[in-house]
Amino acid sequence: MNIGAVHGRALLDYSLNATTYKLGLYTTNPTKDNTGTEAAGGVYARQTISFGAAAEVSGKQQCANDAAIDFGEQTTDLGIIGHWAVFTSAGDFLYFGAFDTPKEVYAGDSFEVKVGEIKIKLS
Repeated sequence: MNIGAVHGRALLDYSLNATTYKLGLYTTNPTKDNTGTEAAGGVYARQTISFGAAAEVSGKQQCANDAAIDFGEQTTDLGIIGHWAVFTSAGDFLYFGAFDTPKEVYAGDSFEVKVGEIKIKLS
């Protein structure tokens, strides 16, 4: 089954701009069943993420985060952060992916996700 570009953008806009979402950081791939290892300890907490309007990029419909996401200065080592997941504010697991460049986060380090770094694509 295929969907048209207009409908694809509408689905993403409806799905990602309807409510408040949270971004979680992972040291292992969350997989579709959320079996990965989420960062934990110290002051780590999921942070609010918002998305811009869907657009076609390289023939695929996608949305990306429209603001930087600051996880702040960490008080404990989090490990190598290589993956992410998007959750509803109630904690329901929705989307996941990998960062282009994993980063080891130590106590005293800050972690920030840049604008456009989290991309949700319809393929």
